[in-house]
Formats: sequence, C-alpha cells, structure tokens
Amino acid sequence: MHTRPTPFIQSRALIPNSGPRALAGWAALQLALALVPRQAHADPTAPDDPASPQASAAAEPVRDDPLPIRNIDRPTTLATGVLRLDTDVQTVGAAGTTPSVDALVGLGLGLGSQLEVGAQAIPLSLVPTFAYTQPTLYVTWGANLGQHASVAPTVQAGLPIQQGDTWLIDVDTNAALTLGKDWELAASPSLSLAPGDALGSSLSLPITLLWQARDRVFLQALSGVGLDAFDVRRQISHSQEPIDFQSLTVPAGLSCGATLGRDGGPLADLQVQADWPQLYRSQGETGGQTGGQTGGQTGGQTGGQTGGQTGGLDLADWSVLLLAQTSIPGRRHGPEAQAH
Repeated sequence: MHTRPTPFIQSRALIPNSGPRALAGWAALQLALALVPRQAHADPTAPDDPASPQASAAAEPVRDDPLPIRNIDRPTTLATGVLRLDTDVQTVGAAGTTPSVDALVGLGLGLGSQLEVGAQAIPLSLVPTFAYTQPTLYVTWGANLGQHASVAPTVQAGLPIQQGDTWLIDVDTNAALTLGKDWELAASPSLSLAPGDALGSSLSLPITLLWQARDRVFLQALSGVGLDAFDVRRQISHSQEPIDFQSLTVPAGLSCGATLGRDGGPLADLQVQADWPQLYRSQGETGGQTGGQTGGQTGGQTGGQTGGQTGGLDLADWSVLLLAQTSIPGRRHGPEAQAH
C-alpha cells in the first residue's frame, strides 16, 4: 500500500501570539524547518522503494500469453510462432442415403501479431469410397477493435489438383463481440465462389455463440442464415449452382469442447459437434445443397446433397464432427523465456 508524503503545512495555529521572545523563537523554528530538505511530492500510485517487489512488478512489462487456457481469451489469430494442428473425423447422413465418413489433417501458423496462414493439407473421403479430395489454403488477418470487439477477414482457396476439380474461392469476415467475461457472439458474412463452366456460389451469414462454461470447458451454439445451403462452420461451399434467392436455409449446430494442457501451451482442444445443415429450408428452385470440403481454420467436411421443391423443417440431414486442435507455442527468447 502506498501513502502520500506529508506536505509542508503553515497553519495559523502554529504562530504564537505573545511576546517578542516567542516571536523570535518561532522565526528560528521556521528558518530551521526551511533549511531541512523537503520530500518530493511523489505520485501516490508509484512504489515507495524502487527495490521493493511492488516496484519490480510495476517495472516489468506484462507478458502477453500466446496460448491462454480459456478459449474465449485467445487472440483473434495465432500468435507469432504458434503452430496449430487440426485433425477431425465427420459423419454425414441424409434421408435415403448411406452415411458418409470424411477425415482431415490441417495446420495453421501465426506469422505475426495479426497474420495467420494455413492449409487443409490432407482431406480424405473414407466412406463409401476412399479418395483424396481437394486441399485448401487460407490467409487470415485479425485486428482488435477496442477491448471487446475484433474482426478477422479470411480468404480461402480450394486447389484444383485432380481432373474435374475447379478453383474454389471463399471470402469471409469474422466479427466477434465479447459479452462480459464468459460469452462471445460472432457473425461471419461469407461469399463462396466456384468458378467454372457454370458459376457456382453461396452467400451466407453464420452466427456463433460461445460460452466459456469453465476454464477448460466451452460450449457453442451455431446457426445463421444463407441463400442455398451452407456449412455452419464457415467453410468453403462446393455448390455448383448459382445462388437461388428463393432458397433460404437456416442451419443449427451444438458443440462441446474441452481443453487439455497447461497455460502457455502446448494445448489441445477436443470438440464434439452435432449439426443439422438444413434445419429449415424455404421452397426454392434447387432445394439446396450441403456438401464438400472445408476451407479455413476449423476443418471438417460436410457431404451429401438434398433436393426437392418443398420447404420446412428438415431433421433428416445431419452430421457429427469429432475435432482435435493442438496448438504449440513458438520458441521464446529473452526475459519472457526465463519466466517459464
């Protein structure tokens, strides 16, 4: 606790009111006090002793932890040197079809305080047939807008490495707002393009609500609205049809995640997610489509197609995703490294 230094006070009560001798004594006292060095008026918030633990703590810069335990406290993009490995397995079912199983291995890397790059390097179809499908690359730039808001524009590209593939381009901006200590609301307006003989495209607005239930447990509710079907996790659309402005889709998803590891990393986030890609679908010309490979930071695939001319609730299309993301901090140097 810091105390304010006592100021030099001249009170009328200190001035004697009787006799020249008393006045002379009072004058001598005042002269002696004037010759005593006065203590500087220090900042009341500053430490009294520069060598004290409080002073050392105040002089030492606050360490910005690149991998906090709490998911909601992590930076918008990966911190410099942090490497994230993504692995997932997803099962997708649709009415009248055999469920499909896909798997993915991807990675992300923080190149600066605001820049992240990554790839879905090994996307695989496991069931009903085994195949290496289309890989994707992404670049994300993130920025904080004050203490409670952030934006992260992302450009993703699917690479046409096999016969019959076409370029896939996805542009989205994830805008997040923290609501208190444990809640975050994010919206990601996205435009997906599949240039080819016929321009396929998808326009969507995924919405995610994150609740940090415990330091190591987080829950997500996912929904949004889109023209034609879209992936609730903001992934590249493989729609080969033009946007159908009469086909409105509202998906829904629930996710539960747990974090393993120590503060500062390495950390592993394990998630289980259930989706209904077309929980509601309005009547449209094409009836919508769900499917394809993902692009971006989360991984996963959503396969299968649905058609029809009628709209309404649709619980027959579903998917279950098992996702593991392992983040490894980069090598530290200097005082920050010695702190560990």
